[in-house]
Amino acid sequence: MFVFVPGAQITAGRELPAGSAEKAFGEDGRFGICRAYRSEVVLTGLPLEGSRGCEQELNYRMRWFSGQLPAAWLMEWFQSGFAARERSWEACLLSFCLKTPGLIRFTRLDFLDLFSLKDHKSRSYKKSELEENMMDESRKGRFLEAARCCNDGRPPVWLMRQAGRYLPEYQEIKEKHSFVEMCSDPDLAFEVSMQPYRRFGLDAVVVFYDILFLAEAMGAPLEYNPGPKFLEPLRTAEAINSLADPDPAGHTAPVLETLARLRSELPPEVAVLGFAGAPFTMAAYLVEGNFHRSGEWIKRLMNEAPDLLHSLLEKLARATGSYLGAQLQAGADTVQLFDTWAGLLGRDDYRRFAQPYQEAVFDSIADSGAPSILYVNGGSHLLEEMSSSGAGVLSIDWRTSLREAREFLGKETGLQGNLDPSCLFADPAEVSRKANEVLDEMAGDRGFIFNLGHGVLPGTPVESVRALVEAVQSRG
Repeated sequence: MFVFVPGAQITAGRELPAGSAEKAFGEDGRFGICRAYRSEVVLTGLPLEGSRGCEQELNYRMRWFSGQLPAAWLMEWFQSGFAARERSWEACLLSFCLKTPGLIRFTRLDFLDLFSLKDHKSRSYKKSELEENMMDESRKGRFLEAARCCNDGRPPVWLMRQAGRYLPEYQEIKEKHSFVEMCSDPDLAFEVSMQPYRRFGLDAVVVFYDILFLAEAMGAPLEYNPGPKFLEPLRTAEAINSLADPDPAGHTAPVLETLARLRSELPPEVAVLGFAGAPFTMAAYLVEGNFHRSGEWIKRLMNEAPDLLHSLLEKLARATGSYLGAQLQAGADTVQLFDTWAGLLGRDDYRRFAQPYQEAVFDSIADSGAPSILYVNGGSHLLEEMSSSGAGVLSIDWRTSLREAREFLGKETGLQGNLDPSCLFADPAEVSRKANEVLDEMAGDRGFIFNLGHGVLPGTPVESVRALVEAVQSRG
């Protein structure tokens, strides 16, 4: 039974009396507001096409409150909120949902939809002071504080490639589903993304996806057998010009769905990370077909047809910026740009073919206010150039000293890294010792995020990962 808050305006403008049992939908097909019946409160502004599928959508996207919450108490709380704060019912309801443990969480998109009630297509939404404070409270956490260089506690910890091959629960899913299936199905991607968080209680959850799906969305045929391979490498002007500007809500919609669900179901203090491949790295994959350590074809293009390569990089930068913006809008708290292959470049070539396009991507999402991270594998000789990219956090590998990087960067740039992933093959005691060496080196650093210098390797012992995470968590 659906019971609506007294006086609540439904999207179409109708008022429902208290105690109504109607499943109310606005004329534009948007589910109106909430139910407060016995022990359950559900709040959503999600688009729904009608009553059919309502319950499925709510169950999929929302966290249900299953405690003992009398509806009378809820009504009393709202009424007191009206009188004390002279706020709208929307503000009071928001405050309640954010302040009460166990209630649902909802994404930025859901939040904006909720408060655009009657004419959501035309009316811009301006948050009140109370609403702003509530949103700010919901977005705080150890990871975001460190990313903004204002963390006074222990460093946050997450691991690149923290979901996947080393976990037995991942292998169980992998036996039944291909990598592409796991990425493309939001239910599977959500489950895989959550697995390391459930085991280790990390400070951030990175969405499970692959950087190359964006290129596929642009029209580059891609297969995994088992690793990725572009079937038609881009080495001519005709091939490069054929790439389309993708709609993030189209081919890459699964990752947006997964991000939205992660943000709605994780505690607000746990950050949700999105990511993408940097333009140069994406170009390298597209030109090579897969990638060889020599980077023969991408380097040939750099020297034989630099203008053609620049046109490819411009397309990729534009698509990547739009893609990351969509991820942030869907629910990501921050995004990381992986320039995995830019470390192959000397400083001059990096400045020509990598750095300007990193800057273009970060510039395109700067208005979001979300922290951004840049990772360049093998980029120890490129620290100065990396620092000019526009990223708020630089992620470095084990080839670069954290202390030297901090001295060079100053205190206003976040720093992430940098334990060698191969160290995790040591026994747990040794892993803990190595982690503590890093922690001692960066003790008191307000902008430090503990991570590996690259992704978790296949076959890494789970207990070694646990020892690493616990070493960091024991500092707080």
